[in-house]
Amino acid sequence: MLVLFVYLIHTTCMLQMVALKDTGRQVLTYGERKPAEHLLKLAEVITLKDISSIAQKLLSSLLTMASYGNVYYLLPYDIVSDKFKSKMGLLS
Repeated sequence: MLVLFVYLIHTTCMLQMVALKDTGRQVLTYGERKPAEHLLKLAEVITLKDISSIAQKLLSSLLTMASYGNVYYLLPYDIVSDKFKSKMGLLS
């Protein structure tokens, strides 16, 4: 029973942390907290074209590559970057 109680307390705290982080992001972005309905309405008008445009911008910018641990078999930055560019049709 004690384990269940501890689990419920932990879950409640985690949910409150998520809500607090969300509130902080909204205040930083909008200068105020927006109701969930407002954010859902914004999400409803996003189109496939919007997502494609953002993906195009992200993939056409310089690649950021980070590694951790043994990098012996890691391909060099130039090769990985060129693979992304060729997938985007940016190489001739």
